[in-house]
Amino acid sequence: MTADNKDIHSYNCDVHITHNQTTYVVNALSGLEIAWERKGVAGKCTFSIAQEDDGKIEFEEGDAVRVRISKTWMFFGFIFTKNRSADGIVKYTCYDQLRYLKTKDSVGFIGKSVGEIVKMIANDRRLNVGVIRDSNYKIPSLTKENGSLFDVIMQAIEMTTQETGEIFILYDRFGKLTLCPLKDMFRNVVINSSSITDFDYESTIDKQTYNSVVLEYKSSTTGMTVRDAEKDEASIAKWGLLELVEKTNNGWASIDQKKKLLHHYNSKTKTLKIKGAMGAVEVVAGAVIVVSLDLGDMVVDMNMVVDAVTHRVEDGLYSMDLELIGGEFVSTRGVQGESKQGNDGTETPDSFAAKEKRETAAKDWGHGITEEMLNKVLNGYLSGHGSYYLKCGNAFGVNPMLAALITKKECTEGGTINSYSARVRNNFGGITGDPDYPNMGKYAKYPSKEIGIERLFRLLGVVYIYQKGRKSISSIVYPWAPPSENNTAQYVRDLKAWYKQYTGVEWRDSLIGTGVSSVAEAKSKMYTVISNPNYNGSTSGSSGATPPHVEEARKHVGKSYSQMSKLGRMTSGLWCADFTAFCMKKAGNMPVPDTSSTRSMFSSFQSKGKAKHLDAARNYTPKSGDIIFFYNGSGRAGSLRIDHVGIVERVDGSKITTIEGNSGSKLNVARHTYYVGQSKITGYGIM
Repeated sequence: MTADNKDIHSYNCDVHITHNQTTYVVNALSGLEIAWERKGVAGKCTFSIAQEDDGKIEFEEGDAVRVRISKTWMFFGFIFTKNRSADGIVKYTCYDQLRYLKTKDSVGFIGKSVGEIVKMIANDRRLNVGVIRDSNYKIPSLTKENGSLFDVIMQAIEMTTQETGEIFILYDRFGKLTLCPLKDMFRNVVINSSSITDFDYESTIDKQTYNSVVLEYKSSTTGMTVRDAEKDEASIAKWGLLELVEKTNNGWASIDQKKKLLHHYNSKTKTLKIKGAMGAVEVVAGAVIVVSLDLGDMVVDMNMVVDAVTHRVEDGLYSMDLELIGGEFVSTRGVQGESKQGNDGTETPDSFAAKEKRETAAKDWGHGITEEMLNKVLNGYLSGHGSYYLKCGNAFGVNPMLAALITKKECTEGGTINSYSARVRNNFGGITGDPDYPNMGKYAKYPSKEIGIERLFRLLGVVYIYQKGRKSISSIVYPWAPPSENNTAQYVRDLKAWYKQYTGVEWRDSLIGTGVSSVAEAKSKMYTVISNPNYNGSTSGSSGATPPHVEEARKHVGKSYSQMSKLGRMTSGLWCADFTAFCMKKAGNMPVPDTSSTRSMFSSFQSKGKAKHLDAARNYTPKSGDIIFFYNGSGRAGSLRIDHVGIVERVDGSKITTIEGNSGSKLNVARHTYYVGQSKITGYGIM
């Protein structure tokens, strides 16, 4: 980068503020800054104006701000903070629309690419979207309970990187969310000694360097804490013992994990910061630029990634400060207490627990079992259901391969899983006497494949492993398939032999899992699906006629409060119960008194013996037409823990689709999707 191709003057730095639909060009004082970071932080612009120079216009929080430097529009955002001083100077702090991704929510996605996730979140949060250059990879599942939407997107990017090697950059390009692969982020900018004021090069073993990694986990057989260590004695002799101690729930995976961690951290931590470089408007966080510098003990001449950049206009000059990563240089931004990655995609210690938690919902959840492995076992009637076994294994704390092999043993007919019990009863474990489902002859019958799979995992995870404390194949199989009716010893031998056949790993009882205390606990770990505005309301897969109040509700999907209030009574701001009652009344199906209160509506169902509440609700699979009650955390929910209501439109397996008034980002009539047992569902009114 040379001075002749970069405008370093600030005479054409323009700040435009739109207030009450009128745009004003203001005279910003020296010291305007625009700052971007590569991961998980909104773009920030700060500037000051003299009160007497702003025409006495009182700019307000929420006013739109546009900044142009060197004839290029660089920043579009909104005023969030004003600071006044006695000398009449007003300082404004503005953020771009990435700031709105700090919102916390409980969301989940199944089979979506990172670009699709960005678009769905942006649509739900009313954010403007620009160019989305997507990956072909579909993330099997991604869930987040009460986490920021920024974290959701960063997690989607990381999961895509882990699977494909692709690295994506999310940034706001002058008011439009943009997703771009790193390989397309090259900028024609060169940093060398003639284009900078100074640099800060640090080499240290004091921040992210470890030559001994210890993973602690509870033994599933003894309950004692096990310490599994990996060390580099040569490095210890040179630097002394620098030890990282982490807790893990996955003792079976500790060997691989500790080696990866030691490989990543057993080196010096090097960082490179550039100060006072000539300004280049094309440089954003995530951009790839050329760096050619003699740092003293090493010479850098390579492409590097901008981890953070601050553009600054001050005293008639336009400059920028940079933090760079690549090669031996890593990011240390947010090392204390934040989940961050190094430039090679490996997690830092502070995020190790978070990574482990994510992996329990990803392709390999700790036992080394993948969807592909399971699908080799689950053929015939259950062909392609490996992902659901994996999901239930995660939720119920059961090795999913063990459940799949029990299904193979119980339901194989003619070489495939095609037995009468599987095809007709959806019973995949030879289960008898299920307390929540009637028997068909000797064996329980389930209404769908998904419920049949869930009940198999319930019996294993809740009853056998957690309640009865059975932590070996033999202790499970002998009461499951007793010697009086089976060759139980051969049953056990088959399961162990098949486990080695399909996984390449010898069976050991520590692989069995921990189980969970209840179905409700398992359901709380299963996936929450974000509202789908494109769902067309098809009822294929539903059984029986559609209830008339459901048909009525469908007519109004997308309508606003003002539109609905023209049709019937709708209490401003609190009209979910009004909408539900309106649909029941209109359809001539009003089993409870008309009310605007969700609690009163539920109590009326209770008084008639037609209600499911809390644990009973979580274990109940609703039917089309049932009234569904929620707890969203408001103070008015009371002891019933109910503050919202809707109508169940359809049920597919364990997936519930609803129609609700006063809902979604637009607070209109909208469809939403949940799963049976989801924690926010606290009640049902049975129609």
